[in-house]
Amino acid sequence: MLIRPRQQILEIWRAVARMSDDGLASHRAAGANSITEAEKLLCLMYPAYELDGFRLDTPDETADDVLDALRTFGDRVSIPKRLTEMIADYLDTYTEPDGTPVFSGGNCFVPEDPGARPAAAQTRLDVVNSLSMSLTLTLTSLRFLRGFGREVRRPELRQRIIAVEAALTRRLTASMTGLIRSFAVRTFARTSPEGRALNAMIGRTRVDSRDGEAQLSRLLRPVRHGLADLLRGTEMAADLDDEDTLFECGWAWSPVAKTSPIATTASISAQPVGVAAPIPDLYFTVIALDGLMDIFADRTLMLGLLTAEQQQLAHTLRLQAELTHRYWSTLARFGEGPWPLERLPWQTIDGRKSDYFSLLVMSVVAQDLLRRRAGDEDLTRTIRTIEQLAIRAGIFDRADTDEAHNAPSARVLHVALPGSETLGPALQWRLTDFPSVLLKRVVQFADLAHEPESRERLLRLAEAALAHVWEARRRGGAADGLWHELDRTHADTPRPPALTWTHTERVVESLVAAAGMLRGAPLRSIQVTELARSMILEAEHLLGRELLYVASGPVTSLHTSLLRMQARLQRAREILGERPASAYAIIAETLRELDELTTARHSTSVGA
Repeated sequence: MLIRPRQQILEIWRAVARMSDDGLASHRAAGANSITEAEKLLCLMYPAYELDGFRLDTPDETADDVLDALRTFGDRVSIPKRLTEMIADYLDTYTEPDGTPVFSGGNCFVPEDPGARPAAAQTRLDVVNSLSMSLTLTLTSLRFLRGFGREVRRPELRQRIIAVEAALTRRLTASMTGLIRSFAVRTFARTSPEGRALNAMIGRTRVDSRDGEAQLSRLLRPVRHGLADLLRGTEMAADLDDEDTLFECGWAWSPVAKTSPIATTASISAQPVGVAAPIPDLYFTVIALDGLMDIFADRTLMLGLLTAEQQQLAHTLRLQAELTHRYWSTLARFGEGPWPLERLPWQTIDGRKSDYFSLLVMSVVAQDLLRRRAGDEDLTRTIRTIEQLAIRAGIFDRADTDEAHNAPSARVLHVALPGSETLGPALQWRLTDFPSVLLKRVVQFADLAHEPESRERLLRLAEAALAHVWEARRRGGAADGLWHELDRTHADTPRPPALTWTHTERVVESLVAAAGMLRGAPLRSIQVTELARSMILEAEHLLGRELLYVASGPVTSLHTSLLRMQARLQRAREILGERPASAYAIIAETLRELDELTTARHSTSVGA
């Protein structure tokens, strides 16, 4: 299945618009929450933010195919008004009467005991998914409203936009403080079960276990010192000064217990008391980092979307993110021979194994490589691993290998939420988005690739992953073209009636990333570049020789043809560095025409 970002995003937009035609009430009645409704809005707002061809804030510039996809919202003037009200409605729904933004998980919290039900206080707990997603939602919405506000003349609508912008700014500040308070560091002794599990991971590389432990300690020393400075004065920092302890860092599932409120001048009211145990979780770490990449993006800075106070909060979050990237990327790529990441499946220090954990670690590596714009050396080693993950999940080459049938299933994973038991039954988080997450990471790796062969392999894998996810869409009814709660990794997977926005939002993100890759310059082959450079020298020499035989006087058709060839060769020289294959094609066509002229002239000379 070819990746056609514009057409596929617009197809999704049509489905989203149909489901939005009756407002959000029906979805709330079905148990929606701050996460699912944010995902739904982001399906519209994210492409409009990232891709100029999808912008919706300037009615006169809205593309005709975009208008057609969103025709249930009305005309080019009605669409931005409708989106403004959808954003306002979301903010009103997920803000307490005292002005406190709500980031609750709601019905996404699942008790570990199937016979139990979450307590009301538990369903209201903040969760990192909502905190992270709110970063992207507020940024995209702020950019949209500021653009639309410049087009509005009616005073009442302008005031409405100003009020919504203020609410978005408050929610952005609250989500940033919530993520800062959700950051966690866990320390443990080398002889503890966690320490033995980490050492076992090191022992699987071609490094002596004791030497490997010392080497890993040296590599992670800057991370240890950075975390100690960042968390100075907190309980989490107490053991980091002891070089004999091991540690891991990242984000817990919710604000951590005993973390103090973040000082802020913004009117965000109370910062909820944290309940999460200070234990980093791979899944929530990846979710947090995804949202933070939008905060750190150049576009956010250039558009001036952050207040001065938010820029200070972003500085703290950047330190947390950089230390986390360095920790997990170092661990994943440690040692000689096969990396821990390359040995499937990944095993956490708690002893759990899953291909999903491998994909999560690979997600952190992808973010780190994107952040550093690393070269192909590290990327090359990840391609085979991500291909293996796709094969084991039945997404890629599933008919040609036994590995897919023998691999552990990654289609569903339950993540514990330690600390939730203080308010009721122990809760967990249910994950079913392996295929759509894999699609997103493959596209990110493809954008990072500098070698044509690497990008070709990744694009083929991305096409297979997209086809796999695309086949799982609902057919018929109001939700036609959207996704169910479970993916269909295997034919016997049940297809429940519940609609989810998670897959839809992930696919939209992937298509936006693919569009961004296509907007950039194509990859350049050194071999093609050198060949084209040699060819243009030959073509210019032959052209100059043919010009010697053109008589002076009135301009003839031959003279015009040669001048046209000269212009084409000049064009080829201009694009040679950026698009060598295109230059090659131009030069090859010119050489063919020159050869025909030479042949014709020789034939005439012989005939004479």
